[in-house]
Amino acid sequence: MSLRKWKWQILYVHPSAWVALALVLVHQSIVAGSTVFLTKIIERFQAHEAFSAYLYLYLLSMTVPYIPGTMSFVFLQKWINSAHASFARKLIFSVSGNVERYRNPELRERTKSVLARSSYLMIRDYVSAVHDLASFSLNSALSMIVIGLLLPPQLLFGYGLSLVLCFLIVLGLRHLVSTASSIYENNYVSFSGVLDKCWENLALGNKHSQLLWQEKTANASRDFYSSSSRLQLLKQAGNILLATASLGPTIFLIVSIVRDGHSAPAILAAVIVSLTRVFLILNSLSALVYKALDFFSMQARLAVLFEAEMMMSDENTIRRGEIKTIIMNGESVNDATVAVEMVSLAKNGRFKISGANGSGKSTVLLALKNRYKDDSFLLPANHADLTWKTNDESMSTGQKTASLIAEILQIDDIKYLLLDEWDANIDAKNTQCIDLILDEVSKTKVVVEIRH
Repeated sequence: MSLRKWKWQILYVHPSAWVALALVLVHQSIVAGSTVFLTKIIERFQAHEAFSAYLYLYLLSMTVPYIPGTMSFVFLQKWINSAHASFARKLIFSVSGNVERYRNPELRERTKSVLARSSYLMIRDYVSAVHDLASFSLNSALSMIVIGLLLPPQLLFGYGLSLVLCFLIVLGLRHLVSTASSIYENNYVSFSGVLDKCWENLALGNKHSQLLWQEKTANASRDFYSSSSRLQLLKQAGNILLATASLGPTIFLIVSIVRDGHSAPAILAAVIVSLTRVFLILNSLSALVYKALDFFSMQARLAVLFEAEMMMSDENTIRRGEIKTIIMNGESVNDATVAVEMVSLAKNGRFKISGANGSGKSTVLLALKNRYKDDSFLLPANHADLTWKTNDESMSTGQKTASLIAEILQIDDIKYLLLDEWDANIDAKNTQCIDLILDEVSKTKVVVEIRH
C-alpha cells in the first residue's frame, strides 16, 4: 500500500470524521444565512413593512448553530481517538516480531518516542487543523456568496483579490514552513528521547552519567528550542503578510463606496450594518489561509510519525549482527546459520552458549527467535520492560527469574526457550534451583541459554 493511501486510511476513513465535517457544514450554513435575514430586516424596516418573521429567523440563526457546532467538536474528539488508534495498531503490527531490527538503537528510540509520546499529540493537532480548515473555508465561502448577492459587487471583488494575494503568499512560504516544521519535529523526537532517560541518569547519583546526560540534554534542548522559535517566527511573519493581504483590498473598496456618494441609502445602510460581519469574514479569510499555511507545517511534522513505520520495512534498518567465535555445548561455532541448524536437529535438550563479549552470543538467540517465531520465547538479559502477569516487587532477582520462567512454560506451543544470561545477579542457591528446573524442562523442550 502506498504511503499516501495508508495515511488517508489512518486519518480519514472513520465515520466520526465525516459526521464532524457534516456538522461543520450545517453550522456554517446557518451562520451564513444570518446575513440574509439581517439584510431583509433592514430593507423591510426602511420600507415600513413587517419584519418580525425575519427577526425571529435571524435570532434562530444566531442561536441554533451552537448545537451542530458543539456536536462537531464531540465527533472531532472521536475522530482523533479513532485516527490515533488506527495509527497505533499499524505501528504495533509493523514492530511486532521484527526481530531483525530489535538491536537497532536509533529505530528503537524513535519508535518508542513516536508511539508513547508524539503520535497522539501530533494526530490530535493535525485532525483539529483539518476540522478548523473546513470550518474557516465554509465560513468564508458561504458568507461571501451571501454578501456578494446582497451587497455591492466591489466587496466580492475585494474578497477575491485578497484570496489571490493570500494564495500567492502561502505558495511562497509553503516550502520554508514545511522544512522548518520537519526540523522541529525531528528535534522534538530527539529531545524527548534524551529526556526519557532521565531517571537512570539522575536517580542513581552517578556523577559521570549525570553530567553526560545533562550535556546531551543541553544540546538537544538547544536544537529543539531554537527550531521551535524559528518555526513560530516564520509562521507569525506569514500571518502579518496574510492579514495585510486579506484586509487591505476590502478596506480600500469600502472607503471608496462610502465616499462615492452614488450608492442607494439602503445599500449603504446594509454595508454599514454588515461591516462587523464583513470584517469577521475577512478575519476568517486571514485565519483560513494561516490555517492552510499551518496545515503544510502539520503535514511535514506528520510525515516524521509515518517515517517510523516506513523504517520497519527499510532494509537499511536491519541489524543482524555477526558471530566471531562462540562455544556451543563445547563446540566452536563461527556462523549463526550453523548454530541454528544445530538447534533445529534437536527435539529436546539444553544448548549452553558462552564466549567473549561481542562474540555474537545474543545474535544466535535472535536468529533462533526469528526462525521459530511463536514456537519460541526469548527472555533477554534486560527484561524489565517486558509485560508479565507476575509483578511481585518483594521477590528477589532469583525468585523473580524463576517465576518468569514458570510463567513462560505455561504458554501453549512454546517449544524453544531462549534465555540470555538468566543467571546474572542471581545468588548460588537460586541459580541451582533454576538450573534444576531447566534440566526438567529440557526433557520435553529445547532450552538455549547464554550463561553469565
